Amino acid sequence: MAALITKLLFRPLLAVGLILATIGSSAAQMCSPSDPAFYGHNCMCPYGTQHFGQSGYWASCGEACSCLPTQTPPQPPPNNGVTERPSPAPSQRPTPAPPKPVTAEEKLTGQCNGGDANACFRLGAIYAEGENVAIDNARAAKLYDKACSADQADACFSLALLIENGKAGAGNAAKAVALYEKACNAKVAGGCTNAGVLYWDGNGVAADHGRGMALYRRACALQEPQACHNISVNLRRATPPDMAQALVYMEKACANGRPRDCLDLAQNYRFGQEGAARDIQKALIYYDRTCHSPTSDPAGAREEGCEDGLAFRHFCLGNNPAKFCFGAR
Repeated sequence: MAALITKLLFRPLLAVGLILATIGSSAAQMCSPSDPAFYGHNCMCPYGTQHFGQSGYWASCGEACSCLPTQTPPQPPPNNGVTERPSPAPSQRPTPAPPKPVTAEEKLTGQCNGGDANACFRLGAIYAEGENVAIDNARAAKLYDKACSADQADACFSLALLIENGKAGAGNAAKAVALYEKACNAKVAGGCTNAGVLYWDGNGVAADHGRGMALYRRACALQEPQACHNISVNLRRATPPDMAQALVYMEKACANGRPRDCLDLAQNYRFGQEGAARDIQKALIYYDRTCHSPTSDPAGAREEGCEDGLAFRHFCLGNNPAKFCFGAR
């Protein structure tokens, strides 16, 4: 009976305590979807929402309050109007193109501009000969001139050729002679030969056979076969002719790679002419040199030497040589 009276008295007291607790915390508010948003710290959030102090999500409170749902993620900070574009994935980035290879022309241009006279000469040759570029003799002449001014002797010779042949403006033989001689003084054999021709013929300078022959001899000493040949020809035409010396220079021309002189020597020794005594063995030697010459000429001397040498062996070296073998030509 006493326990029953205690239970009956306790329940009214519990209800009165809850009412008083609620009145004592009247600042605490319950949130509803229609409540206006105010900021504060005394929100009492319903089920499914939470107070900002519990996990960092804000609840707006005041006389009435509203609370953020527990599942609402935090919003990203403002970007001040800047549009951000995602970077492409590494696999989506374009592969950079390989660097363009540097051409010989570009490389030589850089070297020439840097003061390399040899590069200027080689670049001039590219334009003069049209090596992977359009032929441009005017540009070639400028490059040769630049290199020649720096004492690149081959460039002086090449510039003289362009000038003499009218490929660098109007032909100017006098200027060509000066450039040929500059090249010759630097031991460019072709410069000596071409200057000798101009002096011999009186082209661009007063005719001077003595100087022409001296230039030929310098070129022949540098193993330039055309110069040796020119000396031989001039000695045979001299008054009086010097056939012995002409034969010597003909032999030098042959030795330096001019097959026509080798063939002429073979015929001279075969028939005993042009200052040569008949000598069958020497004739055979020079036929062979003609046939096996490393160079040829437009007139076909090498091919002619092969045919004549073969015929000479076949018909002329037996016990009964044909009449044409050793007779006067």
